Amino acid sequence: MAKRERALERAQHRRQVDAEILGAWLHATGSFPADAEPSREITGWSRRSRSRMIRRLAELDWTPILSAACLPCMITLTYPGDWLTVAPDGETSKKHINAFYKRYERAWGVDFVGPWKFEFQHRGAPHYHLYCVPPQGIAGELRRKEHDIRVNDWHNMKAAGIDPGPKPRFRKAIGDGLKFAQWLSITWADIVDHPDPEERAKHQAAGTGVDYAEGMRTSDPKRLAVYFAKHGIYADKEYQNRVPEEWQAPGKGPGRFWGYRGLNVLVAQVEIDWPEYQLMSRTLRKLAARTRVWDSSLNAGRGGHRWVKAMRTIEVPRRPFLDQDTGEVGHLQFRKVRRPVKRFVRTSGFLCVNDGPALASTLSRLRESCLT
Repeated sequence: MAKRERALERAQHRRQVDAEILGAWLHATGSFPADAEPSREITGWSRRSRSRMIRRLAELDWTPILSAACLPCMITLTYPGDWLTVAPDGETSKKHINAFYKRYERAWGVDFVGPWKFEFQHRGAPHYHLYCVPPQGIAGELRRKEHDIRVNDWHNMKAAGIDPGPKPRFRKAIGDGLKFAQWLSITWADIVDHPDPEERAKHQAAGTGVDYAEGMRTSDPKRLAVYFAKHGIYADKEYQNRVPEEWQAPGKGPGRFWGYRGLNVLVAQVEIDWPEYQLMSRTLRKLAARTRVWDSSLNAGRGGHRWVKAMRTIEVPRRPFLDQDTGEVGHLQFRKVRRPVKRFVRTSGFLCVNDGPALASTLSRLRESCLT
């Protein structure tokens, strides 16, 4: 608690200093300084951002999605072959996805609820993964019913001799009258709006995807985090987190790689003393050092789970070379190596599991048996 209070005090002091500097600048020049130009090049998704995403996905309240009557799915939004024409930088792409959220709310009468992840394909084109429960019915149905109610009220007022004003008009939107998959294709193609008619037609035909099987596989926060973070069996798709050269210039970066909408954080906190803290952290460190895998040779060929050492695959450079023109040191090749997973190195951290309440109950029983 004291550490958090000191951090808040330092943040408050920095804000006071910034305000004094701005005040002095305004007094001397009569105007505020211009915003600094972007100077940082973003080439990939950082490990700290991945860690924050995994932790946040584990802290969210998934009731709006898991309690829905319909099955969740994984939505994919891609760009056409000539993607640089319509998405020259990350800011433009983010405008596209924000426009999609507005069209979604207008067509289905509800806000989009769920997490999203931003990635890149082999060809460099960006694409989005959105985990949600797709709406049922047809697009614009709720808006049409609301319009019919307003028209009926207008006729009733007119029959009663009251001036109702101009008759309500219904403005049809693109995709109205279609089911979700068809609405998704035509709406996303209209948002991206490629100027070439041939490219736009191909994009409308194959620019979106609705995968219910993937939605069922990511049935809890840990599985979803593994899919989004490209761990485990998805590690071969690590290239999807590397920014293409066309977007690596300062000011053209991709922006945020992940986020969520319509979900709230739900966290329960418990105070423990130092012996309990050491016991919990050491237990979680041992648990994090192993992972459960499926072995088909167990139980007389019927298969079963077994615990193995948790490993991660990383790329390390080899064969460095010196560029004679620029003087920069580069690497001709990269090789993949397996390294042990290290968590709770300094007795602090977090662990993302499939069933958090069950693990908390187990830790509570451990505390009672070892410290009482």
